[in-house]
Amino acid sequence: MNSKLILLCATLLATLASGCISGEVIDQAICVTQADLSFPGAPIIGLQGTTQQSFEMDLSSQLKQLDVGGASTDGSSINIVSVTLTAKTGVTDFAFINTLTGTVTSEVNASLAPELVIDYNKGSATSVPSPLELPADATINLFPMLNAGKVNVALDVSGTIPSTAWSADLVVCFAIDLKLKKNL
Repeated sequence: MNSKLILLCATLLATLASGCISGEVIDQAICVTQADLSFPGAPIIGLQGTTQQSFEMDLSSQLKQLDVGGASTDGSSINIVSVTLTAKTGVTDFAFINTLTGTVTSEVNASLAPELVIDYNKGSATSVPSPLELPADATINLFPMLNAGKVNVALDVSGTIPSTAWSADLVVCFAIDLKLKKNL
C-alpha cells in the first residue's frame, strides 16, 4: 500500500475516532504486479489455439488495514483503471494474440457472479508491441469480491500460440473509493 493512501487512512481513522461518523479515502494509483505469468507453448506450430493462465489476487490484507471495528463500507468501490501486459521470456511482442479475456471470480463468496474485466480483440492490427495496454471495464465494482478475500483471475489467450512456453508481467491498477461510516 502506498504512503499517500496510508496517510489518508490515518487521517480518516483519527477523524472517526474523534467523533466524526463518516469519511472517505480516494486513491487513483494502487497497482498490483503479477510477475512472470507463464503460458505453455502450443504442441503444433502455426495452428490457432487457446491457452489459459490463472492466478490469485488478494487485496484483503491492505483493505483490513483500513478497518474501523464495526464501520460500514457501503458505497465503497474498487475499479480497474488500467491493465498492462509486458513480454518477459519466449516472445518479444503480442502479434500472435487475437483475443484476450480476463475474468475475476471470488474464491470466498460463491454468490458473487464472475466479472469479465478485460475483453481485448486485436482486430486487423498486424503489429502488437510489448507492453500491451489492455482495455479494462472500469465500470465494474470489484470491492465486494476483493473485500471478501482472495479472487481468482483467469486470462484466456487465443491466437497463433507460440510453440515454446512464454511469460509476461501483468500490472493491474485500481481506483479505490473507500467510504467508512460508523455510528458512535
